[in-house]
Amino acid sequence: MALWECLRKVANIAGPVGVDMSKLISMIVKGVETVRRNHEECQQLSHFASATDNLLHELANLKGVLQDGLEVAAKRASYDGKIPCSYFENEIKLIPKLQHTNIVTLLGYCTQKSERILVLEYMPNRSLDSFIYGKRATESPLDWPKRCEIVQGIAQGTLYLHKLCRPRIIHGDLKPGNILLDSDLSPKICDFGISTTLKPGADVDCTSIVAGSRGFIAPEYKRGGCLSVKSDVYSFGVTMLQIISGKKGPPPPLALSDESRDYGPLNKWVRR
Repeated sequence: MALWECLRKVANIAGPVGVDMSKLISMIVKGVETVRRNHEECQQLSHFASATDNLLHELANLKGVLQDGLEVAAKRASYDGKIPCSYFENEIKLIPKLQHTNIVTLLGYCTQKSERILVLEYMPNRSLDSFIYGKRATESPLDWPKRCEIVQGIAQGTLYLHKLCRPRIIHGDLKPGNILLDSDLSPKICDFGISTTLKPGADVDCTSIVAGSRGFIAPEYKRGGCLSVKSDVYSFGVTMLQIISGKKGPPPPLALSDESRDYGPLNKWVRR
């Protein structure tokens, strides 16, 4: 089996200095075996939220505990032609360079043929969207001080990407589904598959292919194909409105759709 071979071949596993990759291999193998034996437990382990289409089946998300007690998450991404391999390569290129309390930490990765596995720090409270308009929104609602802390944390992480890291990075897909929450509900930005690095002295990166999530793409980027820090600021603004209002959206015509539609004022959507 390709996945098994992927996990066995240590030469194809890489991680930061100080991380025992043999432990990571053992963890992932045990996790895969657990999921095969118990599909119900798999649902409990599927903690690592992602809105992308590359997570296709029950082996996509696993939780593991290393011998030293460190909890980790294994995110499996199998590409069938719909998702470019460059997305995975972008993540393993960018995330290890990022050192910030509001950015998710990559512990290691594995590649073998079509198999792609990221090993990241474990986020027990899953993604932010589940607390805004998911099941947890009613079971464990966020109070206003915590919502403000989350907004501030996302802003700090985004500021780090835009101003402090080198090269500067435009995330390109900021949204609640790409914000993970740790045990203290502190936010960590994840999913750098479509992120862009800015060349020294440049403020924009123009492309013929517009990528991002419906409703979070800045109007100027959608129309002109030029990505800038302002694009992330727009996405951050929509995310902040969702955190405050608890509403999922925005719906068309405020969301990205066909060229005949336009963007309307977001404040009208929030007041509905």
